[in-house]
Amino acid sequence: MISLADFSYGLHGSTLVHVLDTVMAAVNNIRDPWNASPFADVIGAAFGFTFLVSVVSLYLLSQGDTRR
Repeated sequence: MISLADFSYGLHGSTLVHVLDTVMAAVNNIRDPWNASPFADVIGAAFGFTFLVSVVSLYLLSQGDTRR
């Protein structure tokens, strides 16, 4: 399984990454084991990666606006 921490280049120890990784682990544990498909991890990783990229992008964009 792919952890969000794998995508945290240069952000090791970051609180945000730790929280997101904990949430993703909880979601993976909740998933019904009888209904699991081989594609579940791939889909989950894709959604998790997309979510992480969007959060990081929004954060970086919000930091770039210095106009008052």
